Amino acid sequence: MFCQKCGVQIPDDSRHCSHCGTPTANAATAASGANSAAAVTEKIREASQDALAAFKQFAMDPIGGLPVAFGSLGKARALTAGVAFGVFFALCVMVTFFMAVPNILRPPPLRILLGGLMPFVSISGANALARMAFKGEGQFESDIFIAGSSLVPAGLLCLVVGLLGSAITSLWMILSVFALTTTILMLYSGFTRIIKLSDRAVVLALPCILIVSFWLTRIMLATSLRGGSGLPPGF
Repeated sequence: MFCQKCGVQIPDDSRHCSHCGTPTANAATAASGANSAAAVTEKIREASQDALAAFKQFAMDPIGGLPVAFGSLGKARALTAGVAFGVFFALCVMVTFFMAVPNILRPPPLRILLGGLMPFVSISGANALARMAFKGEGQFESDIFIAGSSLVPAGLLCLVVGLLGSAITSLWMILSVFALTTTILMLYSGFTRIIKLSDRAVVLALPCILIVSFWLTRIMLATSLRGGSGLPPGF
């Protein structure tokens, strides 16, 4: 190619003209890519900070702290925090697989990650359906934030199971009860205090959401994890 300023021929992969030093299109492309990467990194950092701030608000008070965290973040930041919680849960599932499942039975990492995202996706979708069916307030930002936040206890449980394995069965069974109870309470808080559903609507919606989410997650997990994992056909 040729320099746009002085016309000297330069190699096609040059970022600057060797004669006059003028930047080439390659330099602009590289700078654009670097800026895009920096912007993505900044978005991830902000989402992580918002998720941590929200976690601090509802960790000790799951029922009262969840709507406070949502209101303090606002819709846009609550959306990214909810996604961050969903990714956190998926990573916890991945860590558990790598720590507790033998190599011969372990699916590829990408399949594990996709499988770990299924509960987040299914609960978010079920939340949206319940909100529209019962004419609740808010939009998809609240659905995603509630879904992601409610999976944090299960994600922490996955880490404990991965660390302990099956060595202390009674302990992680007790922790499972606490995790499930906290998840249900957080979903209830999100439905009544963020989406503004009535108690009567929540009594009907919450079990349906859990059943549908479990069913969809089971199907999607079986589809994404069975290939090459050695899982039985009935998984």
